[in-house]
Amino acid sequence: QPHVAPPIPPAVIDKLISDLEMPDMVDNYDFQTALKKANLVEFAHFPLGDRLFRMRCAKIGSEQLPKREAAQQIAEIQQQDSIKIKALTFEAYDADGDGSISRKEFLDIITRTWYQMFRALGAKGAGGSKQQQIVSFAEAKARDLHAM
Repeated sequence: QPHVAPPIPPAVIDKLISDLEMPDMVDNYDFQTALKKANLVEFAHFPLGDRLFRMRCAKIGSEQLPKREAAQQIAEIQQQDSIKIKALTFEAYDADGDGSISRKEFLDIITRTWYQMFRALGAKGAGGSKQQQIVSFAEAKARDLHAM
């Protein structure tokens, strides 16, 4: 019988909410920032943190997480051992849950990574048309990947 982790006490969730200074509704950027503040940097790196955020959002049917839900996700990650962390990582990349990472899922990961990387580059110092050029370049590269 698989080991089921005990429920996370509400006081732990409350402390995380306070320590991580999350807004009432947490978007993807806020979630990545909270992961870093919680010393879960390996999860904050795109695309893993992005996928974990999207999985939790899908679970509750929202595009943002209430801060309590985000703190719960972070607490659950903190509680995992290395084997469960690997399983969670695989689950995050296996978007359709079929037990394998298909070519499409792999390309989606790369596409989102490229897009986020170039958006971040464009957001740092480049404004206006320069930023749009960077985003357009990232989108074109993503299309090229999918055409392969």
